Amino acid sequence: MTSITAATERATLGAILLEAARYDELKEWLQPDDFEGLHERATYNAIDTVRIASEDGVTPDAVNAYLLAHPDAVANPADGSFLADCMHQCPSPDRAVYYGRMVLELSIQRTVRRRAEMLGTRARNATTAVELNRVFAGVDSVRRTVEDLHQREARAAGAYSVAPLRSDDLPAIRPAPYLGEPDLERRVVRALIAQPTAIRHVTDWLSDDDFSDVHNRTVFANVVEMYEAKDPIDPVTVTWSLAQAGQVSAIADVMGGPPGTDRDAEAQAETDGMSAVPLAKRLLEVSVRARIIATSDDLERSAIRRPTTTAEAHRRMLDLWPEQRRLITSRRGETT
Repeated sequence: MTSITAATERATLGAILLEAARYDELKEWLQPDDFEGLHERATYNAIDTVRIASEDGVTPDAVNAYLLAHPDAVANPADGSFLADCMHQCPSPDRAVYYGRMVLELSIQRTVRRRAEMLGTRARNATTAVELNRVFAGVDSVRRTVEDLHQREARAAGAYSVAPLRSDDLPAIRPAPYLGEPDLERRVVRALIAQPTAIRHVTDWLSDDDFSDVHNRTVFANVVEMYEAKDPIDPVTVTWSLAQAGQVSAIADVMGGPPGTDRDAEAQAETDGMSAVPLAKRLLEVSVRARIIATSDDLERSAIRRPTTTAEAHRRMLDLWPEQRRLITSRRGETT
């Protein structure tokens, strides 16, 4: 436990031990699990129990008696000397609410960081669509945890509610390029050009934002635009459209080269026997997984850099739910 965390937690406990009525100012929003230190957590829990069970109310002697009767599962459990140290480290009991808010803020930082790290690990280990769908159970768990913290944070601030953040209030999160699969993206685009009737199936749940590579993204957007304009789609027409838009590098990188060349023949051979829709579904899974990882990484970093507001974390979790809806939509009416 860092020194600032220990000092803050002990000042909060000291305030209550010095003036028992201070507990009533904290009990509605500060919980034992908000304390990182084992002794600190055990002491706050003891205070709550003593307040209910003891006729004399919360006193250092009553709390000490409870701790002695219920020692921590550690070598040196909390005792009278620890309680005395907490009272000594409290500069002013009448600032209990301020100290308690600091404890809650530190708890929010730790909780968001740890839960984000766990979510990112689960997403990285998800290799199938089924496993990826299970990751969203973790998204919901993080959301519910943050929601509880958010409500307690609001009560600590003396507010009945806190205005929710909108997605536009936060910087956009774009998955890191290394989380994408450019080769898969290229195969999806080539397969769609070879099977243009599949385009109507994939545009309900796949977008150009799912492509990490700029050339693949450009060609996909171009093909969709041609499809919506009812233009004929084949390697010649797509190459022509890209050339007219000045996207020569995309022709070479994605299309394999101008129609009729050796590289074009190699690219066409690569798409033989591949069905566009299953490939697109696989790309969607890669993209959704990358978004979850990027979101968890962003929350983890922000919790280390600065206090992470629960409103921000809650908004980030809500913004992930459309990704699951896209997965569900892609699985309706399996088309091969």
